[in-house]
Amino acid sequence: VSRYSSVKFDNIAAMKSANLVVGDVAMCKKYHSGGDLVANLLYEIVAGGTGAVDNGRFHNLANGNQAQLIFNEGLDVLHFGARNGLATDSRQIIEAVFVICRDAGLEMHVSGIFRIDAPMTWSSYSGTTFEVTVRFNNARFVKNFNGVGLTCKGGTFVQKHYGDLYIDKMMNLGSGSGANATAGDYGFEMNCRILRFGLLYIQNQAGDSFVIDADENMNASEFGTVQIRSCDGKGFTGFGTRDDCAIWTGNIWVNDCFEAGIYIPDNFPARGWDMTMRGENCAQDGTSDQIYTGGMNASRITGYTEDNSAGTGVEVHIPAASDGVDFYTWRINKQTLSSPTCRLIQGNTIQLTANAATEGNVTSNL
Repeated sequence: VSRYSSVKFDNIAAMKSANLVVGDVAMCKKYHSGGDLVANLLYEIVAGGTGAVDNGRFHNLANGNQAQLIFNEGLDVLHFGARNGLATDSRQIIEAVFVICRDAGLEMHVSGIFRIDAPMTWSSYSGTTFEVTVRFNNARFVKNFNGVGLTCKGGTFVQKHYGDLYIDKMMNLGSGSGANATAGDYGFEMNCRILRFGLLYIQNQAGDSFVIDADENMNASEFGTVQIRSCDGKGFTGFGTRDDCAIWTGNIWVNDCFEAGIYIPDNFPARGWDMTMRGENCAQDGTSDQIYTGGMNASRITGYTEDNSAGTGVEVHIPAASDGVDFYTWRINKQTLSSPTCRLIQGNTIQLTANAATEGNVTSNL
């Protein structure tokens, strides 16, 4: 093998067994035998012991030398052995690549469908790191367990997410009927400042879908678009009381969740939010509401609710805990008369402005 030419191997195992010398360049078409083509991985052969073996940036060869990955634009989880498909659990590999990228200041790239057999955690805090960037290309995490699919931690240590990510399940599916309701079966849990540019789509969770843990400083987060469908708990909710969940922006769309579509607890510090919220055919348990504004204060909400079912939940419930909320360009369409459309508890400051209105067959005690 010449320094100025490259030999193309079918997979990593074939390269590791070849008699390559320091200075050689090798190219692998795939990571696994019989696996997906992963854009021709390029390696330079270096002396043994040059780097810590992580089965991505560095591989040990059979002759004692090492293969060092040549990269320019971050690290792809496929280059470390994550399997595109539902046959194999890829959680540990994806977590390991996140840590490598965080500590080295590199971007992580995720594209493909990946099976996850246990809760996955990405922590942007390492003592020195202040920001981690992840780029998704129509990525999909499919849970094969009950529990939290992905937890993003780190407080003020920012995670930037670009592109579209889907979180789904392959067992004990939520359907919006409550039949498989399982406490703690979350799709996504947020516990750090997030700047998200793209779509986060969560479906088929047997518990709540998007959950915020308010015990860190997460001010000035951006959500892009979050779309939630068919869960047996709440669509978008949170817990905790630390007053550092302020100045958030985003678009939250929730469809067919058995409990509330969007539920903000009364003691949750939702301050200075500028959100678009949409709930449709949620709150079928008979006690919840499509949208419950709870601890929102000094916030502006644009939104739309629609209910084609005979559910008894209120479309928009504004409790006494909500204060200084501006409902701007808001529409409510409830096609049955089984319950009030909107409920306002006296003692709060609420402003309905611009096109805020109800339409269709509605009742209201506003």
